[in-house]
This record gives sequence, C-alpha cells and structure tokens, in this order.
Amino acid sequence: MKDTAGRTVSDAGSFTLPAYALLTADMKVTPDTTKRGFIWRVHQNSAFQANTTARALDQLAGLLGVNLADRNAQGIAIGPGTAGANNRLPIQFEIDSTINMSPDGGAYGYFPADDLMPGLPGADPNSDGTDGIAGEVITYIDLPVGKHTLAVQSDDGFRTTAGYVADVFRAQTAADSAGAVANTLYSVYVQDAGVYAFRTVWEEGGGSAYLEWASVQADGTTRVLLNDTASGGLRTYRAITSKGPAAISFVSPAPAATGVAFDAPIVVMIQDGQNAVDAGSVKLTLDGVEVSVQPTKAGDVTTVNYQPPAYMASGSQHTAGISFTAGGVARSETWTFTVQTYPTLAKPEQAVSVDRNSPGFRWSVFQNETVLPNSLASCEQALAGLLTGPDGAVLPNLADPLAIGPALANGVKVGPLYRFDIPTVLNLSQNAEAAGNFSVNATDPLLFVPDDAMPGIPGTTFSTDGIDAEVITFVELPAGVLTFGVTSDDSFRMQAGYINKPADAVLMSQVDGATANVTFRCVVKDAGVYPVRVIWQEGGGAAHLELFTVKADGTRVLLNDRANGGYPCYRVGVAPERVTEFRLSVSLSGTNVRIEWTQAGVVLQESSDLKTWTDLPNATSPYTAATSAAATKFYRLKL
Repeated sequence: MKDTAGRTVSDAGSFTLPAYALLTADMKVTPDTTKRGFIWRVHQNSAFQANTTARALDQLAGLLGVNLADRNAQGIAIGPGTAGANNRLPIQFEIDSTINMSPDGGAYGYFPADDLMPGLPGADPNSDGTDGIAGEVITYIDLPVGKHTLAVQSDDGFRTTAGYVADVFRAQTAADSAGAVANTLYSVYVQDAGVYAFRTVWEEGGGSAYLEWASVQADGTTRVLLNDTASGGLRTYRAITSKGPAAISFVSPAPAATGVAFDAPIVVMIQDGQNAVDAGSVKLTLDGVEVSVQPTKAGDVTTVNYQPPAYMASGSQHTAGISFTAGGVARSETWTFTVQTYPTLAKPEQAVSVDRNSPGFRWSVFQNETVLPNSLASCEQALAGLLTGPDGAVLPNLADPLAIGPALANGVKVGPLYRFDIPTVLNLSQNAEAAGNFSVNATDPLLFVPDDAMPGIPGTTFSTDGIDAEVITFVELPAGVLTFGVTSDDSFRMQAGYINKPADAVLMSQVDGATANVTFRCVVKDAGVYPVRVIWQEGGGAAHLELFTVKADGTRVLLNDRANGGYPCYRVGVAPERVTEFRLSVSLSGTNVRIEWTQAGVVLQESSDLKTWTDLPNATSPYTAATSAAATKFYRLKL
C-alpha cells in the first residue's frame, strides 16, 4: 500500500491451517439406502495392549494373534457377528443405530447411556475379555456442501480417515489421537454434496474402554450422534452398491514408521475393486531391488508377505515398493520406514575370562535417605561416592553390611560401596515382599512367593529409601535373537560388553526416573559369555529389581535359574577393553550406500568433483546416501 506521502509500505506474514479432510466429487459412493448405520469389526486379545494405531491395524489385519472376541456377543448389533476366514481375523457386525458403546454398557463420554460393544467380552483366558481390543467402524455419511465438524470421544486412541478409506496411500487422515485417550473435534470440507466413506480405527490397551462418534451442531458445542437423524444427526449407511478401483488396503511396516522390528516382514494387502488384481503382475521391491514373493489370495484380498533373509541394521532406513495391475490399469507406490535402534553383541564384547565356579551376581550397594533423587545420573554419582546432600557435603553410605539377604556373606567395603556375592538369582525387594513378575506361585496363583531380601537394606538407620546399586554378572548366551526383561522400582540401566568403561558399553535398555517392567530384544551374533552391568536406583516408597529372559513360548525365567532354563550367570570374570582404533566401512544395499565410522567428532563431507567439498554437519554414523545414475558423489571424513 501507499501512504499519503506516496511512500510504498509492504509487509508479509504466514499462517498455517489445521489438518482437515477435503472431500471431492471423485470420492463419492452410491449407498444402499436400505442399510443404515455402520460396519463394526473387532479383535480382542489381551496379549496386545500397546496404545498405538499401528498395533490396532496389525491386529485387524490378522498379523498378531488369535481373535478371542465373541461373535455371539451381539450387543448393539442387529445380529451375531460373522467370523473372518481364519481365527486371527476380526469378527464383523452390522449396527443400524449409532456409535456410542462400551464393553460393559457403562456411562462414559459425552453421551453417557452407552450401548454394549459387539464382540465383547471376549473369551480371553488371561483377562476379563475387555483388554487388548482393536476395532474399526466403517460408514458412508450423507454430507451437504461445506465444512462439517465431527467428534470422537474414546478410551483409548483412534484414527479417522475419509474418502478412499480402503487405501493406505489415498485415504485422508481427518483426525488422529496418536494412541491417547481422546475427546477430539475435527473438520472435513465437502466440495460436492453426496455420500462419502469414513473409517475410524480404535484401540484399547487396558482399563476402561468406550467409543462414540458424533457431529457438532452449528452452535459449535452441541453434539449429535451420527445416524441419529431424529435429533438432527447426519445420515449414515453401512453398505454401498458401487465399487472403486483396487485399493492397497494394508502395508506393514506402515509408511514413515519408526521403531520397526529388525526382523519385521514386509506385508502388503491389495483389495479388488471394480476389477480384480492380476496376481502375476504383483511385484515387491526393497531398497530398489525386486524380491521374490508369491502372492496369495483370500476372498477379494491379494497378499504378499516377504521376510528379509537377514536382520535389518540397527537404526537403518529402508524403502519398500509395490506395483500391480487391475483391469489393465497399472499402479505403483513406494514408502519408507526406519528400523529400531537395538543392541547387538558379538565376539569382541565377550568376557576375557570367567570363573565358572562362582555362579550368580555381584551386588554393590549405597543407601542414604538424606536425599531421594530419582535419575540414572544421580545413581552413577552415588555409585562413585560423589552424591552430595543439601549442604554440599558428600553423603556417607549407610547400607548395612550385616544385612546379607541371599548373599554368601557379610558385605565388604569396596570404595564407597558395600559389595555382596549372590550365588542364585536376582529377584530382590527391600523387605523381602512379593513384588514383580515372580511373586505368584506357579502351581497355585492364590499363593505369593516372597522376593529375596535386598543385601545391605534396610540401612543402619533402618531406612529403605535412597538406594543405589550396581549389579555385575557374566551371562552365558547362545547365538540368536534373545529377549531380556527388567522389572524395577525405580530406574535402571542395563549395559553389556565393555562395562569397565560404561561409556563404551552396549546399551541394552534403560528407564530413567520411573518404575519399569520392560522386555527388549537383542541380537547375539556369537555364542559366548558376555559381561553385563545393571545400575538401579530407588528414591522413596517400594523397591524391587528382577533380571530375566523370555523364552520362545513367552515364559519368563530369571537369569541363572538354570533348573527352569535360565541362562547361566557368573559373578567373577574379566570384561574386555574397547580397542581404540578407527574403523570405517562402506556397504551397498540396493540403491543406497551405507557409510559407518567409529571416530567421534569427525565431519562427513560430500563432493561431486573431488575438488569442492561440502560439510554435512548433521550426518552421523551410519549415514545412508542414495545412488543415482545422474550424478557421481564422493565422501570423506574430516578430523
């Protein structure tokens, strides 16, 4: 603009719109007007309780375990459910009313008079049949032109998509609570009046469970359940008479997924549309290289399932691709995913020597209730004798060397700590109470088994607060994928290999500042005995610690419980020292070059002519560079 003196004045700014689904005429469907309502598909198994949409999608796709939902638990549905093609797939129900339901028909959410959720409770031998639920609601909503506000209230998380809801790559995400309990309002915009497809995927881990789906009236606050047309709700249908193009209905790992298991298969499901998928045309690629797959077909769904022959590298990123034709129309899609960071143990991390006549664990403990920190950093300070009180003075160790618990003898003062030798297992609590995974009698669940008393505790002032401990053991491990577990109150950190210098050791797992009951997998490349260091801390309240592994059948067994298949542990041995040499490796995986180095503090540089070099300051090892026929790239490391 110009002011009255003729001077030009200008400015600029930016704004961001909230995410919303945009529905266009090409997405419209033709409903079966004789079938009002919703399709409800459900899978229940308490073994799967992660609060993520990814878990729900895998469960609904039949990739996890047996479906224990009850097809005869009709609830609000118009009849019994229809089972899937096998016992791992969801059960389908038809609902001709509204979505305001819970497994117990309780009073939850905005609309408290809940209906009974079809399929529940399931016949789950390990729970009441209302945990580990994955469900999806599919409906076709009659919408006029303009903006519409919808609302989902749920326990636990949900994701709503619109438009081409059967297609992973073409469905529009309208709302996503990212696995959290939700009371979410979200907008969709309709360019052309008509009936459009919607899908809400819902999951419940443990505890209470409910789901309601409504629209918001023009006043911005009043909600009306979808299909409650008597109250002004939007009209919905549970069936359509039209079919669209073939759809990529499921891929795993999901697009942009992180934390993918290192041995995860690549799974793609393609659903027939107006035309059937040509099975001979289906091709799957991984990192640009076509892999050998044999498509299978059940009903109108074609599935490819590829298991990579080797474990994918820790933290590596990969690109998968799928292509096919249906009715002569070709389609291809690619997506990326990132593998979890996971521990790997190999021969260099093995013990130099071990005393096989000294089974068990070495327990070194510090106790002082003057301060009650709850962090791994303060734990390391206490173990080093550097923890200070409010006056800045170093705190003395008040642990009691005469409180031996399961140890062989009284504690011995080693530096700032009292050290005890435990020849059995590591299943300790501060007062020998029953805590953790190994507190119930295996033959009589009504009986509780007390833990071993924690050596050195209570301290000489009779306190059980302010405890810090270090566990050293040498564990004999087979090669393969092993699952470890730690139950602790409070924090813990487990490391292996070069434990003499913890900064060099392999981090197995940790929980900082909170209680834990975790399992984690490790790849052991070479069978042998590996040094393990666990640090543990308790601030105030309860205190316990368990170290265990999980067998292939899911049974948990304490380390060194050899009678029940626990891995042998030894309390005396010599850990290796990391060789401080520089290592550089370059490998090719499909169209990607992977560069790895061990030297800290170096900068990776890139050049196209070996003359001009550009720093890549954010590049860390391992670094992945995509090859291209159009350009040549060179890389070097700068100290």
